[in-house]
Amino acid sequence: MNIEALYNEYKPLLFSISYGMLGTVQEAEDIVQEIFLTLQQEKLDHVQNLKAYLSKMATNKCIDSFRSAQKKRLVYVGEWLPEPISGRFNEVEEAIENRDLLSLVYLKLMEDLTPNERAVFLLKEGFSLAHAEIADMLETNETNCRKLYSRAKHKIGMSTKGRFNVKENREVIEAFIHAFQMGEIDRVLGLMSPDVILYSDGGGVVKAAIRPIETVQRVLLFLQGIYGKRPETMTFEISMVNGQPSVVSKIDNETHNVISFDIAENRIHAIYIVVYPEKLRNV
Repeated sequence: MNIEALYNEYKPLLFSISYGMLGTVQEAEDIVQEIFLTLQQEKLDHVQNLKAYLSKMATNKCIDSFRSAQKKRLVYVGEWLPEPISGRFNEVEEAIENRDLLSLVYLKLMEDLTPNERAVFLLKEGFSLAHAEIADMLETNETNCRKLYSRAKHKIGMSTKGRFNVKENREVIEAFIHAFQMGEIDRVLGLMSPDVILYSDGGGVVKAAIRPIETVQRVLLFLQGIYGKRPETMTFEISMVNGQPSVVSKIDNETHNVISFDIAENRIHAIYIVVYPEKLRNV
């Protein structure tokens, strides 16, 4: 099989792993390109399981890249959020068994994991790989792999039951946007959890909250501050972003920001607002 055929067959898988590990499109694409440049110099006759071989390459390259990325995020201005994707999400969801792992909710939660914890969690939860397979990829033993997985689950600590119901979540978002636009404050407050938290990412170049906004009253005040005096040409539309309903706001038909939500039991528990233009290219 030639390189072009390999690229067409395995790119969705490798991009899914890389994007799930790094949370940015360009970094994920760089990993994929680097893998295929390496393959051009290699003979693959000795490889019995090409899918596992390529997945291992992607995972380990991501771990190395993730460590350097974490250092950069220490000096990032404000809150760092994953880069949202919409149109090309169809490509990646075909390669991953549990597409919820690539939602902005999960990508944000996985930022709290170490590179190895993130790799184990992503491969186990997202691709249903056995611990033995993952251990081989990370060149560790199965016992250590299980420990990494246990620690990752404990850190994330989120129940997914009913959390990613597209139809129900869309209904909650529609109700929230309608109530906000109509000034129905009690309804807006009722659709948010009392301990709701809001994150916004302006990349240091667009005005955004430097730190997370916590509690329902403070989140409401923040939203009123940025959207209460919005331009007349600003529109809101509910679109699928990272496999989940999100709000894409536009000014003069240009994407201004993406608002994603963590919804459980028909209430909003977290709001993620990406305003940084560099992260809106794939929406």
